[in-house]
Formats: sequence, C-alpha cells, structure tokens
Amino acid sequence: MNPSFQGTYRVSYLQLSILRVQRLFKRTAQRIILNRGTCLLSALPSPAKAAAAVVGGALAVVAVPTVLGAMGFTGAGIAASSLAAKMMSSAAIANGGGVAAGSLVATLQSVGSAGLSLSSRVLLGSAGFALVSLVVGL
Repeated sequence: MNPSFQGTYRVSYLQLSILRVQRLFKRTAQRIILNRGTCLLSALPSPAKAAAAVVGGALAVVAVPTVLGAMGFTGAGIAASSLAAKMMSSAAIANGGGVAAGSLVATLQSVGSAGLSLSSRVLLGSAGFALVSLVVGL
C-alpha cells in the first residue's frame, strides 16, 4: 500500500455502514411519503423545496394539538369514551389508582389543555422542517 495515501482514503467499516443506512433511510422515507418512489418534490427548484420544508415545519406545529384533540386530550379535560380515557384508565390501574405526575398521559393532557410551549413549538417545527428537507432533497 502506498504510504502517501494511507491516512487520506482510510474509511472505516462503521462509516460506510452509517452512510449506507442514511441513504437507505432517505430512499425509504421518500417512497413512503411520496407514493412509493415517485419523488415529485425532488424535481422542484431550491426555493420551492425550501418553501415546502417551511410548510412541513408549520404543519407539524399545527398537527400535534389537532391530533391530541382528536385522541381526546381536550381543553376541558379528557373526553369520555376516547383513546385518552382508555390511556388514563390503564395508567391509573397500573399506578394504583391515580395518574402519576409527569407520566405520558399527564404530559399529553397538559399539552391538550394548555397547548405547546414555545420551546416545544420550536422543536416540533425543526423536526418537521428536517423531515421534509430530507424528503425533498434540500
């Protein structure tokens, strides 16, 4: 082996594996989200891709409270006969009669009644932006 190239082109097996997993994840996400391999958004120009990513971030922030409301975590409390009521019941049974503070059910109820904090909105918006950026190839 040529000593001048010894340190320059050395790539570990772990680095190659990580790159393969990243490519596989990107292709899989594109196929799942955009109808099995037809990536319509990848043909868009960069400003349109960026706009799509911003919309994805905003959609994530709006979708979470909407989905929680549909599950039964409302501003007035947990809705009767909903998924939230079933979750609360099983959490109370597992915890000896009450829902523990800081548990999943308590946190979801807090978000359902009071909404998301600013830091949670930023985090969700960033995650939505990153996911759509990955899909459109930005």
